Amino acid sequence: MSTESLSPADWDAQGKAIRNPTQTGELYVRDKAMNWYGEITVPASVDWGDVPLGLTFENAAYNPQTASVGYIANGDYYEDIKSSDTWTGGGGESVTLDASGGNPPTDPGKFALMADDTANLGDAWVVTPAYKHINASGTITAEEGTTAANSLWLSLGTEEIIPVTYSGTIYFQIANR
Repeated sequence: MSTESLSPADWDAQGKAIRNPTQTGELYVRDKAMNWYGEITVPASVDWGDVPLGLTFENAAYNPQTASVGYIANGDYYEDIKSSDTWTGGGGESVTLDASGGNPPTDPGKFALMADDTANLGDAWVVTPAYKHINASGTITAEEGTTAANSLWLSLGTEEIIPVTYSGTIYFQIANR
């Protein structure tokens, strides 16, 4: 893993190409900066199963669920999360994300999510349709990266949610800090 360099620039590179004995080329550069690099892998989905209306974040029978995320970075990073605003059900039904984090949401047809990089609800953040940092302490990883178990909590409103399976997207990203 090539470490991010901010200042002073300290990376050197040399390249030499030989096509045949009469055609060669060589280039050498000194004191170049290494840009920040980050990569993630999210191989799994999250399934809460059948949950009751009025579910709260504190209900340990259903919460939290875990999404294992692989991170690779050559410098300090944030772990970020967001969710699609509307999730759809099998018969065309839909539910809407309560970005205020209602517990449970008071508006009909709404659900709320919270997330953190630990299984501690007290440290969790409300998930919104815009990226939000759930961990600000990521540091340079080994070349093979590191895997973090990100915890997710679900809360449901008490009205106008048809009992079907709903699907939506939870997005994770890694960002330079």
